[in-house]
Amino acid sequence: MSKILVTFLIFITTIITATGDSFLKKSGQQPVSIFNKYFLFGSSIYLLTSFLWAFTYKYMKFSTSVTIYSIFSILIFTLIGIFIFKDTISAIEILGILFAITSLIILVRFG
Repeated sequence: MSKILVTFLIFITTIITATGDSFLKKSGQQPVSIFNKYFLFGSSIYLLTSFLWAFTYKYMKFSTSVTIYSIFSILIFTLIGIFIFKDTISAIEILGILFAITSLIILVRFG
């Protein structure tokens, strides 16, 4: 399987994980933080991602795939924070995100 295809699978896995995290955040905002519908749905999504990770690790080194996941997480969680939870980011945080994108390009191309 090509590096680009595995990287795309990591991207999809990150989106699914971010969806699960968003439900867990919503769960934390409820009067009872655990065992509500948001908690159970978010936890179920996490279970799904474990199968995707097992497949990903077959085709890419652990350290490389986790690094790519971390960078995708920064990007996706930042967007979720801005557009869903109405967070704001500073100029220095934007610079950090640009560095993350640059490192992702280098890692996928030469890693």
